[in-house]
Amino acid sequence: MGNYGVQERSPEESPFYDRPTDLERDLEKLQSDEPQEAKEEEPVARTSAAEQTAEPLRAKKNKDKGSREDALSAKLSFEEYRERYLSHSQCSNGKSGFTINSEVLQLLRDVLRDVRAKTTLTAYIENILLEHLKENQAMLNKTAAQYKRNQTLNL
Repeated sequence: MGNYGVQERSPEESPFYDRPTDLERDLEKLQSDEPQEAKEEEPVARTSAAEQTAEPLRAKKNKDKGSREDALSAKLSFEEYRERYLSHSQCSNGKSGFTINSEVLQLLRDVLRDVRAKTTLTAYIENILLEHLKENQAMLNKTAAQYKRNQTLNL
């Protein structure tokens, strides 16, 4: 009676099994989808990730929100933002676990809820990260070239 109604499954057949992802294949898909013209554009100058993370989260909250919002709205309209970041991810077949600050996580959830986005939090985060890497690709490859022979990013 102990195994009544229990189905024996291998780990691969389990509903909780995450298949390993082939990152090289996913990168090739992204490369083939990206038009050649986008590769020729010059990257936009931005602050480095180390400079952004060095500043504490509390200090960021105390900044003048009005001037920051004006600067962001001058860069993108909401429709452009929606197309760029609030679209479904192209390669969502793999899963990976990571931790994120709970305040940042709640902030991202609030954004998706407030704009009534129909995308997932995972797709939103993927789009933000991929766009960041594309914009800073040249700088990252240049820095990485000092330490090794091959390019780090080829998006």
